[in-house]
Amino acid sequence: MLDVEENWVSYLIRGALPESVAVNIGFDDVDGALGVRRVLMLVLPYEAAEAGFPSTDQIDAMETVVQALVPLRDAMGLQEMGWRTGAGRRALCWLVHEGDGQGLAQEVTQAAAQLWERAQCTLLPDAADVVYRDVLAPDAAAWRMIHDGSVLRKLAEHGDIAEEPRKIDHWLVFQTDAQAEACARALRTQGYANFATFAGKEGTDLRCSHFGPATLWEIVDRTTALEAQAEACGGSYDGWESNLVREAGIGAELARKDGWDPDAREH
Repeated sequence: MLDVEENWVSYLIRGALPESVAVNIGFDDVDGALGVRRVLMLVLPYEAAEAGFPSTDQIDAMETVVQALVPLRDAMGLQEMGWRTGAGRRALCWLVHEGDGQGLAQEVTQAAAQLWERAQCTLLPDAADVVYRDVLAPDAAAWRMIHDGSVLRKLAEHGDIAEEPRKIDHWLVFQTDAQAEACARALRTQGYANFATFAGKEGTDLRCSHFGPATLWEIVDRTTALEAQAEACGGSYDGWESNLVREAGIGAELARKDGWDPDAREH
């Protein structure tokens, strides 16, 4: 799959389709040539959790379908353009180089529907550059997933075992102490602990912690909710950091070395 973060950042900087897409397609004039290309979009709907993202099992199942369709995609001469996952659907966009786009969409739908209930492929009315901007562009929730995923990749590169519970610190930023205190009260009822406030560049920084795994969907669910809670109290969510856990069962020990006992009744 194409790298969503790298591609979209490239789009924002250049105001055109990402370099990796342009190279794959082989056009020099990205803005002009791609503007005439049409796009097939295959949608795989799924039952979404509250945050709108699929479970790990759903991701694996969808990826199996996508891989099963690769021979058909290649036989049709379609070029992968990008994908979006969220809000109860996974959307994959393929560039049409030649042939009857409507006919290709029907063939893909017939093949995909045998593998995934309610799968649907359509020929989009807009050209490729518009589709990339309006369909594939990350929304706020997708940006959160992109950011959290990039942090988790860096942890994994250093040997972190994502499934192992550990202390995870979250940072929220407010203009006043009162806003930070109001947010802390709300977060205590949601199971967060280890609160502390610090003087920050914008006013008051609030830290809180939870003890749990650092898998993508666990983190995304929490950061999405924390972002909403911070905004409800007049502030913003500033990010998270985690102990590096390279061995099973040492998360609590590492937390205590940091001065917080996750098993203590009083947090």
